Amino acid sequence: MALLARVGIAAWLALSGALLAPGEALAQGAPDDAARATFLLVLGKYVTWPVGAFKSPTAPIVVAVVGNAGLVAELESLARGQQIQGRGIEIRAASDPAACASAHIVFVSDAAQSSALASAQPLRVFEGPRHLADTDIAIRMQAGRIAFSVNRKDVTRRGIKLSSKLMRLASSFE
Repeated sequence: MALLARVGIAAWLALSGALLAPGEALAQGAPDDAARATFLLVLGKYVTWPVGAFKSPTAPIVVAVVGNAGLVAELESLARGQQIQGRGIEIRAASDPAACASAHIVFVSDAAQSSALASAQPLRVFEGPRHLADTDIAIRMQAGRIAFSVNRKDVTRRGIKLSSKLMRLASSFE
């Protein structure tokens, strides 16, 4: 059984050094890209996408990253041979957010990039201060840890559902 499928979100994030407590950040002492990659992969386990988000019952979950080669490499390493919700994991690198419109999770580090995907399918993860107006999940690194906030209104408007387990771990939500 795949590692991501065997452990719960708190257990996986704790094992990876990624989550300490609600409202606290993830990955004490871990390199930033490793913490981001862990967060993005575990996130997929706690998301329900709308009908039609996948081309087939066996289509992979696509995680796209705009402009961060180190994060792409870390994701590829962690995702190798793993599954999320019984689906393979495909990692894509992109230089333009428009190329990510068919992904399921997109990581961007610029608010304008996140805004460009506002009407597209992906769950948008933005790294920056608690700025949720232009994204779905905002993460911020603090001394090698990650904290996250959720824009429930935007997520719900696009038919994406986040599990209550994930929502309990968010430091804030709007």
